[in-house]
Amino acid sequence: MNKHEISVLSSDVDKILSNAKIPYTTFNFSLIDNGVYNPVYKIEVEHMGEITNLILKITNPKWKFDKTTNESAIIDFLSKHTNIPAPKLYSFDNTGTVFGHEFILMQQIPGIPLSDIYSELDFDQRKPYLDQLAKIFADIQKININVGSQTFGCFSRISPVSNKPHHFTADMIPNVYNKMGPYDNYVDYQISMIECHLEDLLNSKFASFVERFEKYIQIINKKKQNKNESLKLVHLDLAPKNIMVDSLNKNITGIIDWEWGMLSVFDEDWRKFLEIFPSIGELRRLEPGSEEQDNNTIKNKALWKGEQERLYVLNCIKELINVPDQELYESRRDDFYVARYSLNMALCSGWYDNPEQLNQYELLLRKKTDQLLNKYGI
Repeated sequence: MNKHEISVLSSDVDKILSNAKIPYTTFNFSLIDNGVYNPVYKIEVEHMGEITNLILKITNPKWKFDKTTNESAIIDFLSKHTNIPAPKLYSFDNTGTVFGHEFILMQQIPGIPLSDIYSELDFDQRKPYLDQLAKIFADIQKININVGSQTFGCFSRISPVSNKPHHFTADMIPNVYNKMGPYDNYVDYQISMIECHLEDLLNSKFASFVERFEKYIQIINKKKQNKNESLKLVHLDLAPKNIMVDSLNKNITGIIDWEWGMLSVFDEDWRKFLEIFPSIGELRRLEPGSEEQDNNTIKNKALWKGEQERLYVLNCIKELINVPDQELYESRRDDFYVARYSLNMALCSGWYDNPEQLNQYELLLRKKTDQLLNKYGI
């Protein structure tokens, strides 16, 4: 996962604020998250009696240039040209020239992550947040981004088209995660997302499953058909941890962490926001027919609750905009999500050493890959 630590000094913050042309009398800063991918600092700036709260997000060197470029382009576009609640961009450095590391300096969205309270809410208590999430999804559906033939990819720039509301043009860069693309069709994009992990899988406890994924790639390559897709901006990590809320007034105050965002089909987010990777115990409870799934009692801050939420949000979206069902969700794409979910499951098995847990992972992985291959008679 390439977790890393970067120490930021007071002199570094001075350089960053000066580069962003942010005046200050004093400032304080502190590390608030040294997560898997990016160290994140909070900076409190005081100037002439006014306080401004900023977030400094430092890019992991593994994703040089593209990751910083993509997220800064997306949040700048969203905060300036849409009603989607995203942080205001103050400055960014995608070359590491300001203080030696790439970074994004942005507004700190007020509130707390929805994940802090979500597991304690029942369905009725979640509805105000789901209603607002549906409105955000609907607003994203209204955004039309024209990029020519290179469609599935990330952004270096998104700009409005004069005299055409909700219409934008964009310059594309490779997919941030695997540094490949952009792609002109959905199948090639999905194959790339699977292939980029096969070497990691080969070095994992489940190396024997590589052959299964290679067979699946061969199958879908043969069945590939050109099809015009309805493409939208997608977040790709739309979990409760990335939704900031005012819990007192039950308002969504912002969507954060757009680093993986890209142009793709809408149901990338549609499926993703219900398939944040669970722990081994939750994987067992997620199996169809289990008592826990039927009673909708999964307790995990990273997880949405289940199918009930998906249907509720989908119906809300349909009421807000007139969009054909196939543009919101296409069952033909289910196979890709099963494949990527299964691959993630295999790779995340590295977090566990307990033989019982690994055995359960293997059983589930075999079940998921059997589901893929049996569908095509293999």
